Amino acid sequence: MNSRKLAALLILILVILGVAFYYFFTQKPEQKSSSKREQNQTINQVQEKPKKENIAKSEPTTQVFTQDLSLANELNALKESSKLDESLSSKRFKVYIKGARNLSEEELKTLQNILKTLRNRAGYLHYTLIVSLDEKMKLVLYNEDTLAKSSNFKATKLAPLWFKFNRYDLQSVKNSFLLRKDFKRALGHKIINEAVFNGHTDDFGTAFYNYLLGLERSASIASELMRQCKVMYLNSFGKDEPLTTREDENHRYKNRRVEASFS
Repeated sequence: MNSRKLAALLILILVILGVAFYYFFTQKPEQKSSSKREQNQTINQVQEKPKKENIAKSEPTTQVFTQDLSLANELNALKESSKLDESLSSKRFKVYIKGARNLSEEELKTLQNILKTLRNRAGYLHYTLIVSLDEKMKLVLYNEDTLAKSSNFKATKLAPLWFKFNRYDLQSVKNSFLLRKDFKRALGHKIINEAVFNGHTDDFGTAFYNYLLGLERSASIASELMRQCKVMYLNSFGKDEPLTTREDENHRYKNRRVEASFS
Protein backbone atom coordinates (compact mmCIF):
# COMPACT_ATOMS: atom_id res chain seq x y z
CA MET A 1 0.00 0.00 0.00
CA ASN A 2 2.77 2.34 0.93
CA SER A 3 4.66 1.46 -2.24
CA ARG A 4 1.62 2.24 -4.36
CA LYS A 5 1.15 5.66 -2.74
CA LEU A 6 4.83 6.41 -3.21
CA ALA A 7 4.66 5.46 -6.88
CA ALA A 8 1.56 7.64 -7.43
CA LEU A 9 3.27 10.54 -5.72
CA LEU A 10 6.35 10.19 -7.93
CA ILE A 11 4.18 10.07 -11.06
CA LEU A 12 2.38 13.25 -9.97
CA ILE A 13 5.67 15.01 -9.30
CA LEU A 14 6.97 13.98 -12.75
CA VAL A 15 3.83 15.30 -14.43
CA ILE A 16 4.12 18.66 -12.63
CA LEU A 17 7.80 18.92 -13.57
CA GLY A 18 6.99 18.08 -17.16
CA VAL A 19 4.33 20.79 -17.39
CA ALA A 20 6.68 23.31 -15.77
CA PHE A 21 9.51 22.53 -18.21
CA TYR A 22 7.15 22.70 -21.18
CA TYR A 23 5.84 26.12 -20.16
CA PHE A 24 9.34 27.41 -19.48
CA PHE A 25 10.82 26.38 -22.82
CA THR A 26 7.85 27.42 -24.97
CA GLN A 27 6.57 30.70 -23.46
CA LYS A 28 9.77 32.36 -22.17
CA PRO A 29 11.55 32.83 -25.55
CA GLU A 30 8.45 34.49 -27.04
CA GLN A 31 8.33 36.96 -24.19
CA LYS A 32 12.02 37.65 -24.59
CA SER A 33 11.76 38.14 -28.36
CA SER A 34 8.73 40.44 -27.99
CA SER A 35 10.52 42.52 -25.36
CA LYS A 36 13.54 42.77 -27.62
CA ARG A 37 11.36 43.95 -30.50
CA GLU A 38 9.81 46.62 -28.26
CA GLN A 39 13.27 47.75 -27.16
CA ASN A 40 14.44 47.96 -30.79
CA GLN A 41 11.38 49.99 -31.78
CA THR A 42 11.96 52.38 -28.88
CA ILE A 43 15.64 52.78 -29.82
CA ASN A 44 14.74 53.41 -33.48
CA GLN A 45 12.19 56.07 -32.50
CA VAL A 46 14.72 57.83 -30.30
CA GLN A 47 17.32 57.72 -33.08
CA GLU A 48 14.91 59.01 -35.75
CA LYS A 49 13.77 62.12 -33.82
CA PRO A 50 17.09 64.02 -33.92
CA LYS A 51 17.36 63.37 -37.67
CA LYS A 52 13.98 64.97 -38.37
CA GLU A 53 14.75 67.92 -36.10
CA ASN A 54 18.15 68.49 -37.72
CA ILE A 55 16.61 68.54 -41.21
CA ALA A 56 13.92 71.02 -40.16
CA LYS A 57 16.48 73.36 -38.63
CA SER A 58 19.07 73.22 -41.39
CA GLU A 59 16.88 74.20 -44.38
CA PRO A 60 16.10 77.89 -43.55
CA THR A 61 19.64 78.49 -42.29
CA THR A 62 21.10 77.38 -45.62
CA GLN A 63 18.71 79.56 -47.64
CA VAL A 64 19.40 82.74 -45.66
CA PHE A 65 23.16 82.15 -45.70
CA THR A 66 23.22 81.74 -49.49
CA GLN A 67 21.25 84.94 -50.03
CA ASP A 68 23.32 87.03 -47.64
CA LEU A 69 26.58 85.66 -49.03
CA SER A 70 25.67 86.80 -52.56
CA LEU A 71 24.93 90.34 -51.37
CA ALA A 72 28.14 90.48 -49.36
CA ASN A 73 30.14 89.21 -52.34
CA GLU A 74 28.48 91.78 -54.60
CA LEU A 75 29.41 94.60 -52.25
CA ASN A 76 32.97 93.34 -51.77
CA ALA A 77 33.46 93.13 -55.54
CA LEU A 78 32.28 96.72 -55.93
CA LYS A 79 34.63 97.89 -53.19
CA GLU A 80 37.57 96.16 -54.85
CA SER A 81 36.83 97.79 -58.22
CA SER A 82 36.27 101.24 -56.66
CA LYS A 83 38.30 103.73 -54.64
CA LEU A 84 37.45 104.83 -51.12
CA ASP A 85 36.99 108.61 -50.95
CA GLU A 86 38.11 109.47 -47.43
CA SER A 87 37.14 113.13 -47.80
CA LEU A 88 33.50 112.13 -48.28
CA SER A 89 33.50 109.15 -45.91
CA SER A 90 32.87 108.95 -42.18
CA LYS A 91 33.20 106.22 -39.56
CA ARG A 92 29.84 104.63 -40.30
CA PHE A 93 29.26 105.91 -43.83
CA LYS A 94 31.83 104.94 -46.48
CA VAL A 95 31.82 106.43 -49.99
CA TYR A 96 33.49 104.60 -52.90
CA ILE A 97 34.02 106.19 -56.31
CA LYS A 98 33.86 103.88 -59.33
CA GLY A 99 34.99 105.21 -62.71
CA ALA A 100 37.90 106.84 -64.50
CA ARG A 101 36.68 110.44 -64.51
CA ASN A 102 36.44 112.90 -61.63
CA LEU A 103 33.35 114.47 -60.13
CA SER A 104 32.39 117.80 -61.65
CA GLU A 105 31.85 120.75 -59.34
CA GLU A 106 28.07 120.46 -59.70
CA GLU A 107 28.13 116.71 -59.11
CA LEU A 108 30.28 117.11 -56.00
CA LYS A 109 27.91 119.69 -54.54
CA THR A 110 24.92 117.45 -55.28
CA LEU A 111 26.67 114.44 -53.75
CA GLN A 112 27.45 116.41 -50.59
CA ASN A 113 23.78 117.43 -50.32
CA ILE A 114 22.73 113.79 -50.76
CA LEU A 115 25.19 112.58 -48.12
CA LYS A 116 23.87 115.17 -45.69
CA THR A 117 20.30 114.01 -46.35
CA LEU A 118 21.17 110.34 -45.86
CA ARG A 119 23.36 110.79 -42.78
CA ASN A 120 20.64 112.72 -41.00
CA ARG A 121 18.46 109.58 -41.07
CA ALA A 122 21.16 106.88 -40.90
CA GLY A 123 21.18 106.34 -37.13
CA TYR A 124 24.01 104.18 -35.81
CA LEU A 125 24.03 101.70 -38.69
CA HIS A 126 26.87 101.19 -41.19
CA TYR A 127 26.48 102.08 -44.86
CA THR A 128 28.48 101.99 -48.07
CA LEU A 129 27.61 104.29 -50.97
CA ILE A 130 28.91 103.29 -54.41
CA VAL A 131 29.16 106.30 -56.76
CA SER A 132 29.48 105.21 -60.40
CA LEU A 133 30.83 107.83 -62.77
CA ASP A 134 30.04 106.78 -66.30
CA GLU A 135 28.25 109.27 -68.50
CA LYS A 136 26.09 110.25 -65.54
CA MET A 137 26.51 109.85 -61.80
CA LYS A 138 24.68 106.80 -60.42
CA LEU A 139 24.30 105.84 -56.76
CA VAL A 140 23.83 102.51 -54.97
CA LEU A 141 23.51 102.45 -51.18
CA TYR A 142 24.15 99.30 -49.08
CA ASN A 143 23.02 98.99 -45.48
CA GLU A 144 25.67 96.58 -44.19
CA ASP A 145 23.90 95.96 -40.88
CA THR A 146 20.83 94.48 -42.61
CA LEU A 147 22.64 92.20 -45.09
CA ALA A 148 22.61 89.31 -42.59
CA LYS A 149 18.88 89.63 -41.88
CA SER A 150 16.18 87.63 -43.64
CA SER A 151 13.33 89.36 -45.45
CA ASN A 152 9.70 88.33 -45.93
CA PHE A 153 8.49 91.61 -47.41
CA LYS A 154 6.37 91.17 -50.53
CA ALA A 155 7.28 93.05 -53.70
CA THR A 156 5.26 96.24 -54.13
CA LYS A 157 5.27 99.60 -55.87
CA LEU A 158 4.54 102.93 -54.23
CA ALA A 159 2.28 105.51 -55.85
CA PRO A 160 4.18 108.55 -57.24
CA LEU A 161 5.29 111.10 -54.64
CA TRP A 162 4.85 114.67 -55.89
CA PHE A 163 7.39 117.45 -55.17
CA LYS A 164 7.01 121.20 -55.11
CA PHE A 165 8.79 123.23 -57.78
CA ASN A 166 12.61 123.05 -57.63
CA ARG A 167 12.55 121.25 -54.25
CA TYR A 168 13.84 117.86 -53.14
CA ASP A 169 13.39 117.79 -49.35
CA LEU A 170 10.76 115.59 -47.69
CA GLN A 171 8.88 118.66 -46.46
CA SER A 172 8.18 119.56 -50.10
CA VAL A 173 6.43 116.24 -50.88
CA LYS A 174 2.74 117.00 -51.37
CA ASN A 175 1.46 113.51 -50.59
CA SER A 176 4.10 112.36 -48.09
CA PHE A 177 1.40 110.57 -46.03
CA LEU A 178 1.54 107.75 -48.61
CA LEU A 179 5.12 107.09 -47.50
CA ARG A 180 5.26 108.15 -43.88
CA LYS A 181 1.93 106.71 -42.76
CA ASP A 182 0.41 104.18 -45.15
CA PHE A 183 3.54 102.46 -46.44
CA LYS A 184 5.57 102.54 -43.22
CA ARG A 185 2.59 101.20 -41.26
CA ALA A 186 2.35 98.25 -43.67
CA LEU A 187 6.11 97.74 -43.57
CA GLY A 188 6.37 97.58 -39.79
CA HIS A 189 9.73 96.14 -38.77
CA LYS A 190 10.22 94.06 -41.93
CA ILE A 191 13.44 94.20 -43.94
CA ILE A 192 13.38 95.06 -47.67
CA ASN A 193 15.87 93.25 -49.89
CA GLU A 194 15.99 95.79 -52.71
CA ALA A 195 14.53 99.25 -53.24
CA VAL A 196 14.61 101.32 -56.44
CA PHE A 197 13.96 105.07 -56.36
CA ASN A 198 13.49 106.87 -59.69
CA GLY A 199 13.57 110.67 -59.51
CA HIS A 200 11.86 112.88 -62.12
CA THR A 201 11.52 116.62 -62.77
CA ASP A 202 9.52 119.01 -64.91
CA ASP A 203 10.95 120.62 -68.05
CA PHE A 204 12.27 123.85 -66.49
CA GLY A 205 16.06 124.13 -66.58
CA THR A 206 18.83 122.21 -68.33
CA ALA A 207 18.95 118.44 -68.67
CA PHE A 208 22.06 118.23 -66.46
CA TYR A 209 20.55 120.34 -63.68
CA ASN A 210 17.34 118.32 -63.70
CA TYR A 211 19.25 115.04 -63.64
CA LEU A 212 21.02 116.06 -60.44
CA LEU A 213 17.74 117.34 -58.96
CA GLY A 214 16.15 113.97 -59.68
CA LEU A 215 18.97 112.24 -57.76
CA GLU A 216 18.43 114.49 -54.76
CA ARG A 217 14.72 113.67 -54.79
CA SER A 218 15.47 109.94 -54.90
CA ALA A 219 17.83 110.29 -51.95
CA SER A 220 15.20 112.15 -49.89
CA ILE A 221 12.67 109.35 -50.26
CA ALA A 222 15.35 106.68 -49.70
CA SER A 223 16.42 108.35 -46.45
CA GLU A 224 13.00 107.62 -44.95
CA LEU A 225 13.46 103.85 -45.46
CA MET A 226 17.23 103.35 -45.45
CA ARG A 227 17.34 101.66 -42.05
CA GLN A 228 15.17 98.79 -43.33
CA CYS A 229 16.59 98.31 -46.85
CA LYS A 230 19.54 96.11 -47.73
CA VAL A 231 20.26 97.69 -51.14
CA MET A 232 18.92 100.98 -52.51
CA TYR A 233 19.31 102.18 -56.10
CA LEU A 234 19.08 105.96 -56.44
CA ASN A 235 18.25 106.82 -60.04
CA SER A 236 17.28 109.92 -61.96
CA PHE A 237 15.54 110.38 -65.29
CA GLY A 238 15.53 114.18 -65.04
CA LYS A 239 12.96 115.63 -67.41
CA ASP A 240 13.21 112.79 -69.95
CA GLU A 241 10.12 110.81 -68.90
CA PRO A 242 7.23 113.24 -68.18
CA LEU A 243 3.80 111.93 -67.26
CA THR A 244 2.19 114.89 -69.01
CA THR A 245 3.21 117.45 -71.63
CA ARG A 246 0.62 120.02 -70.56
CA GLU A 247 2.31 123.23 -69.38
CA ASP A 248 -0.15 124.50 -66.76
CA GLU A 249 0.79 123.91 -63.12
CA ASN A 250 -2.32 121.85 -62.48
CA HIS A 251 -0.73 119.13 -64.62
CA ARG A 252 2.98 119.99 -64.68
CA TYR A 253 3.46 119.09 -60.97
CA LYS A 254 2.84 115.42 -61.82
CA ASN A 255 6.22 115.33 -63.56
CA ARG A 256 8.04 116.37 -60.36
CA ARG A 257 7.95 112.99 -58.67
CA VAL A 258 9.73 109.94 -57.29
CA GLU A 259 8.54 106.46 -58.21
CA ALA A 260 9.63 103.76 -55.76
CA SER A 261 9.43 99.95 -56.01
CA PHE A 262 10.44 97.31 -53.47
CA SER A 263 11.26 93.60 -53.62
